[in-house]
Parts: sequence; structure tokens; C-alpha cells
Amino acid sequence: MAAKRKGKQRRKSSWWRHLLGLFGLGCVAWSAVGLLSSREPATLVAEYPASPPSRHQAPPAEVEHQITDDKPAPGAASGLPYYPLEVGRYWVYEGADPKNGVQVKIERRIERREQRSGQDLYFFSDGSLAYLEQGKVFEFGAEGGVNVIPMEHGSAPYVYQNQGLRIEKQVGAADTTVVVGGRSYAGCLEVITHLHYPDRPGQFSYSSYYAKGVGLVGQERWPRQEHAVLSMVLQDYGVQPL
Repeated sequence: MAAKRKGKQRRKSSWWRHLLGLFGLGCVAWSAVGLLSSREPATLVAEYPASPPSRHQAPPAEVEHQITDDKPAPGAASGLPYYPLEVGRYWVYEGADPKNGVQVKIERRIERREQRSGQDLYFFSDGSLAYLEQGKVFEFGAEGGVNVIPMEHGSAPYVYQNQGLRIEKQVGAADTTVVVGGRSYAGCLEVITHLHYPDRPGQFSYSSYYAKGVGLVGQERWPRQEHAVLSMVLQDYGVQPL
């Protein structure tokens, strides 16, 4: 019995290490792990698609519509409305430390923008970078790993391979209301992620919610609970000129 428990623990540990390596992004890594242990209440109202994602070939890895809180969305950002990009923009999240489950704060900040081959690249303080292409945001971690985020409602599911995982991304509801820490974000776009291991049955799934003019506001692990609970919740955001 003890041997079985140890085997499960080793598999679980390996599962989390692969997940952290996949994203390679500070806030995304914390949030993926924190899906298991968050205690932040949230209110969600959404309709979810019934059809499963289909297969698509991805590029190589190297490479409320109104916010009802006291902070207006900045209007100077470029890019897609659900993921505004501009130098000086920052996000502060709260998530769970994967080592001990303690709640920690993670800050992401865009420090500079460069143009290469006609493509605008946005560099973050954590060493990651992001760019927009054909209605998707491509995030590259400082230590490897790519996260592709489809941002257009009605777009086809997107599937790609990265660091031994098969990843499916699909836009779900476009009218979700999310309440985090007393702030209400209406008209959020839901992006559904399914992670598949090639040598293991089943999948790990979660939803990410993006508010117009703000960006990512929180994530919810699947299967959903009767009373929705978000992990990696947005604590603060804004723009500070550099």
C-alpha cells in the first residue's frame, strides 16, 4: 500500500514539474499549480461549448463588455482588446506557491517593446515575451515553453505540441461575468485549455478569463465546482510610464 502511495506521489510530482516547464512564465506557472488550492471565491455566469476541440498543427515552439470597478481601462494600449499590450502596463496576481501552498503575489510588467521583421515584441520583467499574430497571443517563457492564447470568439480550436505535452486551446463563452475581490468584470472572454500527456490517459483542464482592456483576471480548474472557485486571481493592474 505504501509503495502504491509513493508511486502516486512521484507521478503527481512529475506532473507538476512538467506543467511548470510548459508555461515558463511566472504568473502562469503559479496559477496552474494554484488551481488545486485556492480559496478565493468567484461568481461565474457563462455558457460552455459542447463540441470537443479538433486537431490543428501549431508552429514550432521556438519561435458585463464593461469593467464595473473603480479603475477605468486605459485606452492607449495596442493589440487585442482582451490582452492589451503597452510598455509600462502591469498585472499583480495572487496564487499558491507550488512548494508549500502558501498564497503569494506575482507581478508581470512590460518593460520594453522592440520591432523585429515587422513584428512588435513585448518584453516582460520576468524575462518572458509576447507578440500578437492572427488573433492569437504567443507567450514565450524565459526558460523555455510557449503558451498560445486564442483571443477571437468563434475561432477554431488550436492544438500544438510543447515540451512533451499536447495542448488544446479553445475560446468558450464571450459573456462571462467574473467577480474577484469585490470587483466585477463583465463580458469576459473564456479560454479553455486541455493538457494531454502522450503516455497517460485523461487530461488536465482549466479555464482562463480575460476582461476587455484589462487582460487575464483569473483561472478556474475543471471539473467545475457547484460554487466556482478561482485561483491565480487578479489583485491590481494598470499602466505606469517607464
